[in-house]
Amino acid sequence: MNKTGVFLLFLSLFPILLQAQNLRVSVDWALFDVDAENTFIEIYFSFLQSDLNFTKTDQHCTATTLGQFFVLKNEEIVKEFAWKTETVVQDTLELEQQKNIVDKVGFLIPVGEYDCKFRLTDLVNRDNADSTTWILKNLSPPAKPHLSEIQLASTIRRAQEEEKSSPFYKNSLIVEPNPSLIYSYNKPALFFYLEAYNLDAAVLPGGYTVKYYVNDSDGDLVQDIDPKSVKKNQVVNRSVEFGMLNVGELTTGSYVFVVELLDMNNNIFATQQKKFYALQKDAFQRQAMVVQTVPFESSIFATIDSADIETEFQMIFYILTKEEHPVYKGITGLAARRQFLYGFWQSKFPSENVNDNPHRNEYFNRKNIADERFNAFKMSGWVTDRGRVYMVYGEPDDIERYPMEPQLYPHEIWFYNDLQGGVRFVFVDLEGHKNYRLIHSDLDGEISDRNYRNTLQRGY
Repeated sequence: MNKTGVFLLFLSLFPILLQAQNLRVSVDWALFDVDAENTFIEIYFSFLQSDLNFTKTDQHCTATTLGQFFVLKNEEIVKEFAWKTETVVQDTLELEQQKNIVDKVGFLIPVGEYDCKFRLTDLVNRDNADSTTWILKNLSPPAKPHLSEIQLASTIRRAQEEEKSSPFYKNSLIVEPNPSLIYSYNKPALFFYLEAYNLDAAVLPGGYTVKYYVNDSDGDLVQDIDPKSVKKNQVVNRSVEFGMLNVGELTTGSYVFVVELLDMNNNIFATQQKKFYALQKDAFQRQAMVVQTVPFESSIFATIDSADIETEFQMIFYILTKEEHPVYKGITGLAARRQFLYGFWQSKFPSENVNDNPHRNEYFNRKNIADERFNAFKMSGWVTDRGRVYMVYGEPDDIERYPMEPQLYPHEIWFYNDLQGGVRFVFVDLEGHKNYRLIHSDLDGEISDRNYRNTLQRGY
């Protein structure tokens, strides 16, 4: 029996408490100087505990995740890192809490420009996974004074002796990351950490000033938040800079946090910036600022079963706008999700009765069809790639199926004639579990791979 078979046999001995299938991971990162050839990348990530599948034993409930980080150059792996993390809760009551798990890993990587990929996989159900990719411009550090990238945090405090083994410990501080980069009315304190390099006391005889402030998305200073300045009289070659700014009064939207180092003549000699999001209490309620034919208390969202609310909250992720994403990520707790769903459907279709919205009904009908057609392994059909495409775009105009080509993996090509003048979606079953993954589409905003035909070939 192979290792996968042994693992599945082991799982069958214990009940799986949660059939989670929609792991959503917030990811952030920052680079710090090491030497001319190497740099240190810290990766911060968080997710809801309820997004994992747990197995129950007599003593406790356990979930295990596999983390992977790939550094690629011209599609070749330069560095690869992997780690496993076990999450243990004592009972099923603890599983019902909307607990946010936050973690951090760090790796030494060579200087250069790379494609990076972070992936987190639920090992109880490997299809329950999420990944993030980005381009990393990791340049050799200049000889002049400069700043590391900024880490945004939920809190920063002096570490106790027993906390030195914490993953959040560095330079005598506990720096708890905020990978979502969201701050709000009930989490207003924006903490930040960064490092300054190559500071020269001879060049800065009177010390220097650390100034930090907030710009809006257009690059203009936000007038509601006064810039802060901290005078540093002692100059050392390598310095740790950290602080806090209250951003709780910002209106919902995206902003840029800016840090500057200034000499005694107020000349800027180093600067760094970081994007973040602000979320106000009424952000999800403002979606419903339309003529409400049905008040929330009389709507179906006030009484729908909690499990159905959680499922629908996950379902609408497919049809959120870019502006709605940061609001969505900041909504936790059952009551808030009920309000969000109510406001979401009201704002999308203000002329429709929220209790019998034909557009919502059609979306659920597509979800049910997706579950019937596209179930794969332990995954419900609607969370598969084919299920998502079906729910968002509806029935294809035509489907070409290739289940038994001798030199090719089983694959399907879906055609939508009225989307963008005619587009294709190419799905392939690489593992043999009938979980057809999307590898190419002509539609803007979807995954695109001009060499997708190579992926279809067995043994490529």
